[in-house]
This record gives sequence, C-alpha cells and structure tokens, in this order.
Amino acid sequence: MSGPRERKDGYDDQLVARLELIWGEGFLSPGGADEIRTLLEGTDVRGMDMLDIGCGTGGGAAALIQEHGAASVIGVDVEQHLVDRAADRAERTGLSTRLTFRTVDLGPFPFDEASFDAVFSKDAILHIPDKPALFSDVFRVLKRDGRFVASDWLKAEGRSCDALEAFLKAIEYSTSMETPATSARVLESVGFVDVQVTDRTEWLCNVTREDNERIFGALKSRIIELIGAEKYEAWTEIRRGLLSALEVGELRPSHLLARKPDSG
Repeated sequence: MSGPRERKDGYDDQLVARLELIWGEGFLSPGGADEIRTLLEGTDVRGMDMLDIGCGTGGGAAALIQEHGAASVIGVDVEQHLVDRAADRAERTGLSTRLTFRTVDLGPFPFDEASFDAVFSKDAILHIPDKPALFSDVFRVLKRDGRFVASDWLKAEGRSCDALEAFLKAIEYSTSMETPATSARVLESVGFVDVQVTDRTEWLCNVTREDNERIFGALKSRIIELIGAEKYEAWTEIRRGLLSALEVGELRPSHLLARKPDSG
C-alpha cells in the first residue's frame, strides 16, 4: 500500500507522473503488467472476487479483470488522491461496474470474514509496519481455500544492510521490511498453508538497470519537465542507491504465495 507511512512527500502528483511514465498508466512499481503475469503464473483467478491491497492508481486491479479474468476487484489504499485517480481510470475504461476503489485507514479491513476468493498485492506490503496484523486480516477476509498472491520488497537475512539503509533513508515514503524467512513464518503462524517465497532479486536488478538507462537517457528531458532539474538529480541518486542495494543482495524482492485451508 502507498501507506501507512510517516509522510515525507508521499505519492504526490509529481511522483505518480514519473512512475507512470516509466511503467505505464496505473502502475507505480517495477514491471507493471508484465510482472503481474509472472506473479500469477500457476494461479487461476478467473471468476474470482478479489481484494487488491495498496491499489495505487489502479493499473494492477484493472489487469486482474481485463487480462486475468477476475470477476470483480476492490482496490484499497490509504491515499485518497490515488484512489480518486484509480476510480476515474476505471470509469474511463468501462470497468467501474466490476472494479471499485476505497480509501482505508490503518487497521483491519472494512470487510466481513470470508469476503474474497483471492487477495492480491503488488509491492505495497513494505509500507505496512505490522505484518502479523496484516496477514491475519488477509486470512480473515479470505474464503476457505482462498489464495493470497503478493509481491513485496524484503531484506536480506543476517547481514549488514548499509546500502539498503542508505536507499531507504533517501526515498520519499516510509518502509518496514521483513526477511523472506520471517515473512513465511508469519504467514504460517496466522494459519496459511502452502506458503511459498520466491526470490526476484536478479529480475529486479536487471529491470532497474534497464529503467535507469531510460531515466538517465531517453526519458531525462520529460522527467525534468515534470519535476524540475533539482528533483531529477536527487531522484537519480535514489535510483543508483536502489541498484546498489540490489547488486549487493541487501534488498530481496520476492513473490509471496499462500493458501487458506479449505477446512478447519
């Protein structure tokens, strides 16, 4: 989710504009629709009612319906202006009868037990500090045999994280990262089974190099038009910091898959 956070600038309009310039309208994290395809490999969501945690500007939620056949998606986020953008986009693309968006506060989701066939999230959980509470509530709102499918940015196990700490200090929003082992353990502790954590570090490292080439090259003038030269220079340092944290293995982006048991 784009929060909860100790706000600096948050996902302001300038940040949203430059992220969508890189990854496409509706997408605020690397890989866009392509990464959602990879995340959902082996998980059939056709005909499902789904919840999207940290929906941002709604590209992921729309892809779940348009490309992957979900019956309906409710997207939630803590930032009203992102939810407004997502709702406007759904209206423009004719998806508003199957795709809705809501602003939520920190705490339990405003949904009844067993409301969804699947819960999805793309690169948002790192912004939510209380993972046990979050995963427990995901478990609660899932139907029996429901699926939790997420990508998240995790941190390395038992090693110095100087590069990662420098990157996180520079970015515009707060984060709270766990390790892969801790994430799996917490999911299991709240009742999930068939828990899988798949490392995506090599993929994100390669994508970040490719994105940086465009940010420092073909997209440079357009980004400067959006945010100005001073912010551009600061952002390019953040982008170099992200690549450094990935190259030394301190940042461990991963896919998280889990299932709520169908009995018990």
